Amino acid sequence: MENELKQLKFEKLIFEEDFETVKKHLNNEKRTEKKKKKKIARMIILVQSIKEERPTNPKTKNEQIDKQNKQIKEQNKQIKEQKIIGSISKMKKVNLQALTNKNKRSLNWKGFHKKQNPQQEHKNAR
Repeated sequence: MENELKQLKFEKLIFEEDFETVKKHLNNEKRTEKKKKKKIARMIILVQSIKEERPTNPKTKNEQIDKQNKQIKEQNKQIKEQKIIGSISKMKKVNLQALTNKNKRSLNWKGFHKKQNPQQEHKNAR
């Protein structure tokens, strides 16, 4: 039906002998065809790229993700253990120094600071 209507339009235009409108109409059709071809080509490229990104077997991808998650968890556990061991060794050092020096100021090293009096903090703020 659409093709027949287009043909009738062309016949009328040619019958009227208005060649400029015929040329414009033909150019518009060519442009729309080119646009359609470009859109189809883009869609084909998109579909191909999506297929390449997705693995053929989704289970393998999930397994890889699970393995990575397990590795990350193990690394986190190791880091926590190292932090705990480090904090224990620091506490041992502090206790040894406190025993040897018998001085309250021996606890004032590497972050083990005494709390200041609130009055002193207030004076410092001024």
